[in-house]
Amino acid sequence: MDNAIFDTSSIVIVIVFLAVLLIARQIIVSKAGDLRQRILPADSSIKLRETQRIDRTTQLSLFQLDGQSVAIVHGPGKAATMVLLQPNGPSGE
Repeated sequence: MDNAIFDTSSIVIVIVFLAVLLIARQIIVSKAGDLRQRILPADSSIKLRETQRIDRTTQLSLFQLDGQSVAIVHGPGKAATMVLLQPNGPSGE
């Protein structure tokens, strides 16, 4: 009985294709740092400084944008809030 769905050459092609995909994935994962440096600009004006969890679903992230600090409160299903943080100058007290 000749079944066209389970043709041997089709099975070999699928196995070779999956093997190539797995090898490509492994190469990308192993060289992720190098690829990231090539893709992202070195002098990016947006830098993530720190992220802290406020509660189970809300996080506070501190970014540096062109020399200014910005705090962003965000979470799934919530509107993000962005606050520009003023630098601490010398106090007159």
